[in-house]
Amino acid sequence: MKRSILGWVVCCAVSFSACGQGEISFDNSSNQGDSTAVSGGRFWDWINNAPALLTVPTLHGKLLGGASPNSLSVLNRFLGGNSASVLLDFLAPGQYTDETGNPYIVPGVPSGGKAYFEVIIWEGDASSVSEALANGYHTAGSVVFSQTVGGGLAVPASLTGMPSIGFVPEPGVAPLAAFGALTLRFFRRRGFPE
Repeated sequence: MKRSILGWVVCCAVSFSACGQGEISFDNSSNQGDSTAVSGGRFWDWINNAPALLTVPTLHGKLLGGASPNSLSVLNRFLGGNSASVLLDFLAPGQYTDETGNPYIVPGVPSGGKAYFEVIIWEGDASSVSEALANGYHTAGSVVFSQTVGGGLAVPASLTGMPSIGFVPEPGVAPLAAFGALTLRFFRRRGFPE
């Protein structure tokens, strides 16, 4: 009798501790922040010298998370197009979600605990950020941000702590030429430092 009670207690303890992992879902559908929001952010593009909510139907991304800002690991990669990987679905301008709706376990963080995250996104048919950069596609990433996670008996948290993330255009030839001319004039006028 004592063994069966002890076995039952051990089974309950193991199952409760397994349910106690912190979980996050890639979903910013409830976020309403503007292009400078430090939390509750959305995805932005830069069109005609002004921020505009991103409306790309297929967006690639990577979600990193961990117990501290220095311990981030990849929780999942999201690749669209013809890949067999998970895709980030367009919900509304600036809002995307993981098409599976699955939560991701954040290593070393209990349910209801504070975790740290970073979101990286890119356009094009590249399978990684480095490939996207090499091919001239737009890329963007958040700063590391923190938020409380769900999991266990609580609903997995969505990315409510995410800052706004935007693709920033590269400067054109004219602004770079103007900057170069001003710099040259400045050094000619004052003399080059020795």
